[in-house]
Amino acid sequence: MENFVHLPESDHVIIGGYGRVGKTIARMMQAHNIEYVVIENNREVVVAAHKRDANVMFGDCTKMHMLYRCHIDSAKLAVLTFHSLDVARDTVEHIRASGVDVPIIVRIREQGDFAELISVGANLVVPEMLEGSLIIGRYALNYFELEQEEIDQTVDLERETQLSRL
Repeated sequence: MENFVHLPESDHVIIGGYGRVGKTIARMMQAHNIEYVVIENNREVVVAAHKRDANVMFGDCTKMHMLYRCHIDSAKLAVLTFHSLDVARDTVEHIRASGVDVPIIVRIREQGDFAELISVGANLVVPEMLEGSLIIGRYALNYFELEQEEIDQTVDLERETQLSRL
C-alpha cells in the first residue's frame, strides 16, 4: 500500500486524516505545488485515495515512529484534521514531547476544545463551527453592500469575542 506514497524530506506539510477537511487541505497544497503527505488510519480510505493519485499513507498519526517516517522533524507544517479531540491532543503532545518544533494547526469541531489544544502545544486551533458561522455571516453582510474592510473588521471582532470566552 505504501508503494504509491512519496515521502517528502523537507519543507512539506504532514496532514493527519483524509476526511473532508484533510482532502481539501491536500488539494490546496497540490494546487500550489506544495509537497504533502497524509497519514490516514482507515485502509479503505487509503486505497480509494491512491486511485485518485493522492499522496496518502496508511498509519497512526499518534505514533512518533510514523511521524518520523514522514520527516516530521524537517516538515514546514503539520495539519491535524481528526474528529477526535483525544487523538488530536495525543498527537500534539507526542510531537511536542519529542522536541520537534514544527508549527501545528488543528481543526476541531467545537470551540470548547480550543484552550486545551493550545495548552499542549498547538500553534493554531480552528474551531470548525465558529469558522463556518463566520463565513455565513460574512456572506450575509455582503448582501448589504458594506465595505469589505468593515465586514472584515466585524468578522475579526466576532472571532476574537468568541475565542476570548474560552
